[in-house]
Amino acid sequence: MRKVLPYPPAAVRDFFRTVPELTDIVPIELIRTGKPPREITRPYILVRPLVTTGKDPLLKSPIVQLEACAPPLETYLALPADDPIRIMFGSTDPEELVWDIAALAGELITRAKNSFQFRNSNWKGAWIEGPLIIEDTSRGEGQL
Repeated sequence: MRKVLPYPPAAVRDFFRTVPELTDIVPIELIRTGKPPREITRPYILVRPLVTTGKDPLLKSPIVQLEACAPPLETYLALPADDPIRIMFGSTDPEELVWDIAALAGELITRAKNSFQFRNSNWKGAWIEGPLIIEDTSRGEGQL
């Protein structure tokens, strides 16, 4: 089957997975589409479809939503003092951490040179709005 518009979140996910400035903070396997990881032990990113505008099927303007998420600070503080994850994240408020990750991702997608290729399509990114902090309490108190 010919795809007119490849899945936009996958294009953004794959782009972010190539940027060391972001993957130094969030590992490649935790930059994902779909569902969050089963265990939340460090920051992760979800890229989800939001809306796709445009009348021509070949000239669409998809909008995706990036959600930066992190566990509560207590998760890091429960690790041994010399654990690299604790050293990296154990002194930063999770709200500030997810804000910084989302802001960095927005800047990176906007700064991408002209466009990037994904499944025979050219893509370019732009920061539309955000970051926005939403607390996820579906997994228990304090999950960001």
